[in-house]
Amino acid sequence: MERTMKKSKALQAEVNKKENAAEAYNKAFMAEIQPKGGLVFEDKYVKKADGYETCLHVYDMKTTQNTYWLNQLMQRDEVIAVMDVLTAERDDILKTIDRSIDEFYARALEEKSNIEQLESQMSISTLQRVANEISQRGESIKIVVNRLYLSAATREGLDKKINRLKGELTGLGYKTTILLTGMKEEWDGLFLPLDKQMESNFTINGKYIPARSLGGGYPFHHKSLEDPYGMYLGRTSTNGVVLFDRYMNDNRNRKYSHTFLFGQMRYGKSTLLKKLFEDDYNRDNFIRGFDKAGDFEEVVADKGGAYIDLAGKNGRINWLEVFSTATRSEKDLSVDHVASFHQHIAKCKLMIGMLNSDFTETDLNEFGRMLAAFYVDYGLWVDTNEPEAQQQTAIAGRPSADYPILIDLLAFMTQKYQQVIEREAPTPARRVRIEKIRNTLDSMLQENGNIFNGRTTVPNVQDEQVVFYDISSLQSLSSNVFRAQLYTAISMIWNDALRNGRKMKQLYENNQVEWAHIRRFSVYLDECHNVINPDNKASVDYIIQFQREMPKFFGSVLFATQTIDSILKSNLANDTNEALKTIFALCQYKFFFRLDHSEVDTVQRVIGDVLTDSLKGEIPKLQQGETVLTTGATEAFKMKVFVSQEEVDRFKGGN
Repeated sequence: MERTMKKSKALQAEVNKKENAAEAYNKAFMAEIQPKGGLVFEDKYVKKADGYETCLHVYDMKTTQNTYWLNQLMQRDEVIAVMDVLTAERDDILKTIDRSIDEFYARALEEKSNIEQLESQMSISTLQRVANEISQRGESIKIVVNRLYLSAATREGLDKKINRLKGELTGLGYKTTILLTGMKEEWDGLFLPLDKQMESNFTINGKYIPARSLGGGYPFHHKSLEDPYGMYLGRTSTNGVVLFDRYMNDNRNRKYSHTFLFGQMRYGKSTLLKKLFEDDYNRDNFIRGFDKAGDFEEVVADKGGAYIDLAGKNGRINWLEVFSTATRSEKDLSVDHVASFHQHIAKCKLMIGMLNSDFTETDLNEFGRMLAAFYVDYGLWVDTNEPEAQQQTAIAGRPSADYPILIDLLAFMTQKYQQVIEREAPTPARRVRIEKIRNTLDSMLQENGNIFNGRTTVPNVQDEQVVFYDISSLQSLSSNVFRAQLYTAISMIWNDALRNGRKMKQLYENNQVEWAHIRRFSVYLDECHNVINPDNKASVDYIIQFQREMPKFFGSVLFATQTIDSILKSNLANDTNEALKTIFALCQYKFFFRLDHSEVDTVQRVIGDVLTDSLKGEIPKLQQGETVLTTGATEAFKMKVFVSQEEVDRFKGGN
């Protein structure tokens, strides 16, 4: 009787224990997360009401791995990666190693192949080294089981994911399989500790890995970029934060702020440009840019900026106006009028060479001499090679009314210059050159006088924070006129950047402003293949000079184009290709959105070995908003650009 009562009390205690345990569960939460519709465990899949799931079991891997080697195994999109770890018993491990060494010794004696004997000897050396680590240095051995869970709405979709992942892992040295009839146990592996899993009748074989090797594989190593004054740009593929500051200067790897964006339409290039634009605006930086498709019109209007039509509808820029584009030295940012004038002559030669593609180098040099003589005759320049006398002319940066216009140049050429040439007894070839120049200038006047003949009438925008030039109307004109106007506008922007740079340099050197609070100057060149003309090396050299000068003024240039092949062509002369590579090399930051497979090798040739093979393989597969960012000669990573709904609403037009 007493025994029966004790038994009843024990049963009641067990019932109460189970009831208390049941009450400890959050039943509402369990109902929310449980599989809807139930599960069916088949041989190779788990069948669910909303699709299929399976588990790839990692059963072997390379014996030699790099640091953070678990990253490549466990940081996978659309994969649940689970790693179970259990510490192996020291004595059991040593006994196992002892038996294995005996087996390899016997195998080495029996095998006839030299290669097989060598492999057995190497295995013996490895096991002896591990045994020494365990017995002498206290190394512990871990039993590791790696599982990768995949799911899809259909079996066909799941099979594709399995085959793709198996192929990638095989290339990395991992051997994987699906354990037939083991789906229930693999499912339990999501929830049970490894020692409990091993108690089941289903055999679970783990890999034996030294603790130090396992620790070196740290799978939660996040690639991130955390600049102290950076904007939140998104997250890397390893979920690390990206706080990006184009103006970061660590005096080691990051010194410049020039940026290049490549990518096909609709994959996020324009959206990123606008995010960088707003970052500049929020920092109170000066912003200048060109808009070909009207993508920036609303954004500029939202910031109260100026939007100017370069076709002359609401203003003109006089191509004969000499802008301040050079300084005396990197330390002395006073205007170098001599260098500015020489750059102006080079720009005018570049322009007229674009407007008449038949011009030879000799023709252009003749035009340059004529132009210099014209400025002397107009009273803005001096006929001497004395630098100080030339500097005192203060030819650059004068009021717009001080400069001549196209009709003045034509009048000089047909009257005074012609007389000068006649006194020099010109050869017939030189007469032809002069007539070719005169005809070209006359065509500029007759065909596009509203653009090329007149003083600068665009509003004074030197103090405007945001100014964009609308170049859409120029598309109806010839490509040569289009580019000529772009270079004239770039010269004006160059002048504004120099003006701001002089002021900021003085404030910074007098400790009146900190580095992070310097008011910088950004130039946005979207669709930059319209500016960088790969068929005209002089235009490429002009942009390179622009890039080299801008950092002196705390300025930066942002280039964007849909395809690298639109700029870097395989049939270009070597010197032109090298000049184009210089433009890329001067860009500290490069964002690669999706590109065709055919362009990836071109990218590698241009930027060197910054991209790993895996990152190169990612570029043609990038989804909208995904990009590969390089921040120098050694740093590169994949990231997803964050765009809020408010930004989506503001950034109308382009992607």
